Amino acid sequence: MNVFDLPGPEFLDFYIPFVAIVAGLALAVLSLTARDRRLGPSLLADPYQIAYLRGGVGEMIRLALVALADRGQVELPRVGTVAPSDRPMPRSVHPIERAIFAHCPRPTGHINALLRMNAVRDACTKATAPLIEMGLVPTPAENGRRTAVTIGAWLLIMVVGLAKLELAVERGRPNIGFLILTMIAATIFFLILALLRNRTAEGRRMLNELRSLLAARRDAPRPGSDMSEALLLAAVYGSAGLTGFTDTRALYKRAGWNSSNNSCSSGGGSSCGAGSGCGGGGGCGGCGSS
Repeated sequence: MNVFDLPGPEFLDFYIPFVAIVAGLALAVLSLTARDRRLGPSLLADPYQIAYLRGGVGEMIRLALVALADRGQVELPRVGTVAPSDRPMPRSVHPIERAIFAHCPRPTGHINALLRMNAVRDACTKATAPLIEMGLVPTPAENGRRTAVTIGAWLLIMVVGLAKLELAVERGRPNIGFLILTMIAATIFFLILALLRNRTAEGRRMLNELRSLLAARRDAPRPGSDMSEALLLAAVYGSAGLTGFTDTRALYKRAGWNSSNNSCSSGGGSSCGAGSGCGGGGGCGGCGSS
């Protein structure tokens, strides 16, 4: 029997499970083709790598600005703006900090500009390269496969749905509302699934373990200021990790930028702006969470 000849309600009885099966198969393919490697340490120690797992390149730059501002190498006069200072840069600093200091907008500029500077992005890319080797960050090929699988599954669902819609219109059947809603819901699901990830399932596990490990340190009272600890907590928790570091938390908030002009991930993957979820308590929970 031709399923396209079924009446509307009966076709939906076929189409909705069909959509669910195709979605399940797409998820299964992505899961089976994911790497299962743990080549690195049990836990990361580099705050910049942790910041990338939580929020992408934008969070790496924000963390570096906080470190530079704390040492007086840059100034953050207000939210979203940065200016270099006359204080010399120490020899032993992180390459991301050195790149930002060397290409800082002069005399004052928007932090957004740093995200567009090749030298700064190259420094961030080099810092995250080990994460790919550890299997914590997907390779470009893996993200490409995600896009191909989700687009293929979505097209299959759309072809079946549109074919039925065309027949229904030709035969004058008006009860097509639920079919259209089902197609819209499927489109939203696959659109979310197709978003590029800045961390793998192993990367999410690593980040969750760091959050559990540092939970007590995040809430502990602090009589003094330890910038290395503050950077680690900011990398893991964002602004919520700096409750005991009043000055550093103020720097972290001033190191924000307009979320409409940048994205968290280096490849233009997720669109969580640093001014929104990326800098908050739970981090960029929606970016790369699948």
